[in-house]
Amino acid sequence: MFTPQQFLLKHPVKHRAHLCKRVTKPLPYSSFYSGTFGLKLLEFGFLTPKHLSSVYSTINKIIKKCGTVRFFVFPTSYLTTKSKNARMGKGKGKTIRCWICKVKAGSILCEITTSNKSLAVKALLQARFKLPISSIIVYN
Repeated sequence: MFTPQQFLLKHPVKHRAHLCKRVTKPLPYSSFYSGTFGLKLLEFGFLTPKHLSSVYSTINKIIKKCGTVRFFVFPTSYLTTKSKNARMGKGKGKTIRCWICKVKAGSILCEITTSNKSLAVKALLQARFKLPISSIIVYN
């Protein structure tokens, strides 16, 4: 669900977390669009499709048909790896190890649109534990 289907295999720049500057301008997806409750990230980091699908399934198990979930991130870049038998040098590898999405601090990961407040807060509390990045629950 959270993996790209078609892509061009080109080598992107290396992902370095320590080179990210402090954000002074407003981020895209840092405010609500249609939801009432959301999960706001507090750190910079990388999320894999496994993290996103576990958050999605956790939220949907709790809210069921009482509301809808909307995600604002999608894995667009990837990490490559070399095979075990490859010698040193000659590039950084051709095989894709995993897809990642880079998220910034202050961006909203997902929104829940529902009328039941206690159910939405319970779902987001459970979903927070599935992420490797610290986050808080915000509401509109």
